Amino acid sequence: MSATGRHPVFGRIRERLPGADRRDVGAGYAGAMAALAVALLFSLVMVLSAPLGLGDPALSLVALSAVPLIVPAAFVSALAVWRVLPEGGRFGGLLGGLLATVVTYLVSLVGLYLLVVTLAFGSGPASTGTLLTEAGWFVALVGLAAFAWTFWLTIPIGCLGGAAYERTRTG
Repeated sequence: MSATGRHPVFGRIRERLPGADRRDVGAGYAGAMAALAVALLFSLVMVLSAPLGLGDPALSLVALSAVPLIVPAAFVSALAVWRVLPEGGRFGGLLGGLLATVVTYLVSLVGLYLLVVTLAFGSGPASTGTLLTEAGWFVALVGLAAFAWTFWLTIPIGCLGGAAYERTRTG
């Protein structure tokens, strides 16, 4: 903290982003930044670990292509979680970060489902029931794979991001 009581980095961010001085909106921005950081870090890990047989550059591209869906989902998820999360508490930021991370997975899957269904309706004749069911199974499989590939990074960064956000708010 500086002598003015303002965090040197986050204090300036709160002044520049619309609504960031509100607890829930600020959490939304923090969640979106954490989601972007996870996508970039995951992508980097996949590329760097590929020569060792541990990663796959294709997964790096998948992570980067998902950013336009994941970052807004993380914003909305963190905003919603912080609206219901009681202020204060010893582990509030940690718990909020964990909940926001889990909710981000769910919100992202809803967005993906809507995108898949929208694109599938324009692809030709199919019964609506079949289309909705197959889109649901596809999105469920994508969700399971996404969680299996990324939980080791998203959960810790989400928890730490939530805790750091609350820490900067309370001093």
